[in-house]
Amino acid sequence: MIRDVAYSPSGVPHCDETMAAIIEAKADLIPKPIGCEYDGTVPLDISALLEYCLEEIRLIIQWASLLPGYKEFTSDDRKALVYSSFMELSFLRLAFRSQSFVDCVKIAENIILNKDSATELGWGQDLICGSIDFIAQMQDISMDVNEYSALCAIVLMFADAKGLQDRSSVLSLQTRYLDSFRKYIISRYPHERRRYGRLLLKLPVLRILAAKAYDNYVNNSLDADGTTTKLNLLVEQSIV
Repeated sequence: MIRDVAYSPSGVPHCDETMAAIIEAKADLIPKPIGCEYDGTVPLDISALLEYCLEEIRLIIQWASLLPGYKEFTSDDRKALVYSSFMELSFLRLAFRSQSFVDCVKIAENIILNKDSATELGWGQDLICGSIDFIAQMQDISMDVNEYSALCAIVLMFADAKGLQDRSSVLSLQTRYLDSFRKYIISRYPHERRRYGRLLLKLPVLRILAAKAYDNYVNNSLDADGTTTKLNLLVEQSIV
């Protein structure tokens, strides 16, 4: 089996065709919203931060559209998947790009916040500490970009998403992703027998963190200036 997945048909090392397509969708792009560039000369305010959050969602929608099998779902089911997973995906993306920092989070290109700065922007101590702890867990396992890409795809395919109609097809696609992910790890890390399980165990932690963020951030800060409405409109316009 290791020989079979050493190279995908497109020549990507250690990957089958599905895993290669997941990697090529580029889950690791970083927000760089046009017209809201931050030069660090003044404190980052909440409105600027929210623009970066919206750009994160744009990147998630763009990335999802490139995943194998995703476009086979109806537009309503694609919307349901994005709505259900965008917070988890946002934090997973945030954690991955923050791995090279200590006690900080990388919001976007050239924007790194420490605990105090994040708290001032409304994160809450429990949320920022939880985020930094999750980043430390990722640092500990040294997750590579291919594993990260696969985890993002697995998170998106949530069969219990609210409003989802074709649950069986979503579950089937998630199973396909999981199988390709497992084969990749067996081929890429043959001496780390527990690596696959250790990586999947990060997902329940991520879900708890995302639920905390949703309560703390969306229900309070975002509704205040209509950002939730902007998010809904963005998803409606982007997924057709």
